[in-house]
Amino acid sequence: MPINYSLGLKTAAPGKKSPQKKIYASAQYTQRVKTETMARDVAKHSFAGNRGMVGAVISAVVDYMREQLLDGKRVDLGDLGTFYCTINCRGADSVESFTPARNIEGLTVKWRPGKQFRDLGKQARYKLVGKRNSQRQQKRLSKQMMREALDTTAESGAEEEA
Repeated sequence: MPINYSLGLKTAAPGKKSPQKKIYASAQYTQRVKTETMARDVAKHSFAGNRGMVGAVISAVVDYMREQLLDGKRVDLGDLGTFYCTINCRGADSVESFTPARNIEGLTVKWRPGKQFRDLGKQARYKLVGKRNSQRQQKRLSKQMMREALDTTAESGAEEEA
């Protein structure tokens, strides 16, 4: 299955004033895979065979990762990759004027891909699609046309019976 993308006009470096905008691709996902779906699918491909058990393991791993990250640790999951935190911070004029409450604005979880994910771009196929808004509009229009076609079919069937 290809990776869908749309094209948009953006500045070269987000956040910086750049006089020239260029066309960039943005990935468009086709669906969101939730834990329940992942558990079911992993259970099909594993020794566990029980989606409830796999779901519980996934949930436990998420809880464990969260605890470790909040404890200032990196979490290395082998081929999946490494998860770690970076601090979002506003600069202070001096060490003495720096306070976490005033200068630290948040925490971002980052992911460094492992071996299985490093070369996905080389293996992927790509397909140009519309932006999400235009995809939703197209889906609505398609449903509306289908309803109208069904209504027309029902009406013509009723006329033939009469």
